[in-house]
Amino acid sequence: MSDSKHFRSEEARRNYEKAERQRAQAKQRKALDAKKDEVAGKVKTWLKANTKLALTAAAAIVAVIVAASLLAGVLNAPLRDKQDNWVIIDTSASGKEHRYEHLADFNIPAGYTRDSYSLYKDGVQQDFFCIADDASAPVQDVYVTGAKGIAAVDYPATILAYGLHKEAGEPRTLTIGGQECTALYLVSDESAYYGEGNAIAHMSFYFDAGNACVSATFRSGTVPYEQVPDEATMLAEAEEVLQNLTIIK
Repeated sequence: MSDSKHFRSEEARRNYEKAERQRAQAKQRKALDAKKDEVAGKVKTWLKANTKLALTAAAAIVAVIVAASLLAGVLNAPLRDKQDNWVIIDTSASGKEHRYEHLADFNIPAGYTRDSYSLYKDGVQQDFFCIADDASAPVQDVYVTGAKGIAAVDYPATILAYGLHKEAGEPRTLTIGGQECTALYLVSDESAYYGEGNAIAHMSFYFDAGNACVSATFRSGTVPYEQVPDEATMLAEAEEVLQNLTIIK
């Protein structure tokens, strides 16, 4: 897709990108079909020349095709009908054989606009960085993504281990929108970046999603330390936004 294109609206841009993805997938399917036809032709030629082995060979070929089809379905399922509101990550151990998984649905909440920022550049994995429309709101941005190989209950310890916080609350288990999660509130000292005495409040929520985890992190704006929103304020805003998050796995 070309970055030089201009669109009259965000909806027009999304529709264009969706159409581009569909065209690319159609091209891939066409190439795969052509390859299958080529292989099938070679198989027929071989079978005619080796009639005694025909039955055994045919059975083996069917088994390989079925196994390959099943594997492709597991590894690339999100590619088939990927939606704009899916949280998707690659959960493969090596990164060589991708295993894309749809972990959750996240609909952009009222009062927020999705930013173009994404941690992922492969065009398949999908995360959400949303900015508050109201510059005076206690929560100024929300980031929703997935992480592989970590349980929700273990995530806070990983974050706290970095030691970048000025203060931190105790991790606790909450149920929001009927979904259990582990929550952590902390305040980071931003003096080095935004001037002496400035800070940001963070409140993160971690949801188990199969063998992975979905995290939603809420941040305040940069303000003097004594003015950062407290945990109750951050939680109240987060609870509304998280009604738009549905864990799938």
